[in-house]
Amino acid sequence: MTNLKIITVLIFSFFYTFLFANEQYTNYLMDPNKIEWDAGGFYEGSFEDGTPFQMDLPYPTPESINRKESQPHTLSPSYWYPKKFSGKTIQLRIRSFSQNFVELAAETEDKNGNFVDAEVFKGTLSPDRITMYGVWKQTNKNRQLKFSMKRVYPYHGVDVTHSRNTTIDDDNPSRPFVFSVIFPIIGNQHADSWIRDLMSTCEHDLECTNQVTIAFHANTSLSLHGWAWGYSNRMAHGNGSSAYKHFKIIDTSLSPAELNHFISVSPNCLHTVSKNIVSLLEEKVDRPENGTIENWKHIKFLPTPVGIQFDFDPYELGGYLSSATVFVKKKDIEQCVKYLPTYH
Repeated sequence: MTNLKIITVLIFSFFYTFLFANEQYTNYLMDPNKIEWDAGGFYEGSFEDGTPFQMDLPYPTPESINRKESQPHTLSPSYWYPKKFSGKTIQLRIRSFSQNFVELAAETEDKNGNFVDAEVFKGTLSPDRITMYGVWKQTNKNRQLKFSMKRVYPYHGVDVTHSRNTTIDDDNPSRPFVFSVIFPIIGNQHADSWIRDLMSTCEHDLECTNQVTIAFHANTSLSLHGWAWGYSNRMAHGNGSSAYKHFKIIDTSLSPAELNHFISVSPNCLHTVSKNIVSLLEEKVDRPENGTIENWKHIKFLPTPVGIQFDFDPYELGGYLSSATVFVKKKDIEQCVKYLPTYH
C-alpha cells in the first residue's frame, strides 16, 4: 500500500471515529450516565362549587442530582382556569412537599411592597400521586373551598452532567456541562416523537435546558408548548427558541392540527388577525409590523376557548429583548374563527 493510500485510510478512520464518537453523545436522552425521575404531573381538577382548573405540579428532584454550579431544572408550579384561559397562568410557590402532603401559595404584593399570600392550596396526594384532595383558600376574601384533582399526564425528567475539555480561553474552566430536560409522557406516537425530538436538541458546550409542557388540554384538542435553551463558553447570553404542537382529539386518537384548523387563512382573515396582533404589539416591541401572520405555517400560537395567543421569540420583532406574547380575543376575529377548544 502506498504512503498516499495509508494516509488516506488514516484520515478516513480518524474522521469516522470522530463523527461516530460525537454522534453517540448527540442525543443526551440516551446518555448511559443520565439520571431520570418523575418530574411532576399535569392535573385537571375542580372546586366544590364546580369550577374547573388545570395545574402543573412539580415533584421533588432526586438527591442524586447534587452540583454546586446550577440547580437541576424543575417544572414551574402554576394553575389556570381553562374555560376563560387567555394564556396567562397563576404562578405558585411550593411551601411544602413532605411525603405526599403539598402546600402551594400564589403570592401578591401589598401596598408596602411585601409579598403576601393571595391563595393557598393544601392537599394530600395519593401514594401513586394520581389524585389529590384538599382545601383552597383565597386569603384576601377569606374564602375557602374543597378541591380534588387527577393527573392526566406525567412529566419525566432527565439530567446529565459531564466534565468538559477546556481551552485556554475558557471563561468557566471548572464548570461542567449540564443537560437538563422535563417533558410530558402523552402515550401517543406522534406527540411523544415530536417531544423527544425537541428535548434531544443540544448544540452548546456549557448547558442545554429544554422543556415541553401541556399548554392546554380539552376533550377535543391538546396543545403542547416547548422550548430549547442553551449556553456556550464565551457567549454574551444564552439563546433559545420555542414551538407549539397542536392535536385534534377524535375518540382516543390524536392528529396534528395547524392554524387553518382554528381560523380561516383567507387573505382577508390573515389581514384581520394580523391587524389585531400588530395593534397589540405596538407598545411592546421595536418592530410590531413584523407580527403579521401572512406566513401562517410558521406562526407560534395557542388556541383557547376565548381567543388565540400568539408568541414571538427574541429577534423576531427586533432585538434580543423583543420577544412578546399577545392575546387576540375571539370577539375581535369572530368572522374568521373556524374552531376554538371548548371545555366542559
